[in-house]
Amino acid sequence: MMASTQLAPCHRAFQRAQQSRERSPLPSGANKLREAQRSIQHYLESCNAIRDYLLHPKKFHRGAPLGHCTTDDKATYLKGIPESIARLFGKDVLPSIKALGADGLSQREIASELEIASHKAQSLLKECEIQHQRLRGGIKDEYQAIKSGYSELYALLEDAEQIIESPLQAVEWNKARVPRVFRGTPLKL
Repeated sequence: MMASTQLAPCHRAFQRAQQSRERSPLPSGANKLREAQRSIQHYLESCNAIRDYLLHPKKFHRGAPLGHCTTDDKATYLKGIPESIARLFGKDVLPSIKALGADGLSQREIASELEIASHKAQSLLKECEIQHQRLRGGIKDEYQAIKSGYSELYALLEDAEQIIESPLQAVEWNKARVPRVFRGTPLKL
């Protein structure tokens, strides 16, 4: 990674989040991945509420809630999404994948999931930087994109959600294939 890229806001947020997580490692990963997935879903719900507001502003009073923001701070909220996603991946997503051994994945499975997710996360970080820069230039184009039903932020959030989904599917698949044991006796399924 180039030094200039490391100084970019989203990469900086990612690195700081990783450093923060190093001070408090995760004992397991699946629950934290589910939390990260819910965070992404909250961003998507908020973007949908913002779209509803932009399409029908008379339905809302000043300061009305739009998911996790309001009619008054929607621009700030949208502009903060790229850095928030970078932070989420640095502090929760990638460290959670590393901790999936406690959730039943083998070291080989963890290494495979982590390699795939890390590669995709690097692409996602680049896209976070692009979106961060684009939104710094103004929010009006983003409002138009949201109103039209296509937003590059939506795409960013959907990409993030897909990266999180793969290791969660691996955990669920592993649970289904490994017999459950209670006090040393296999449970009948």
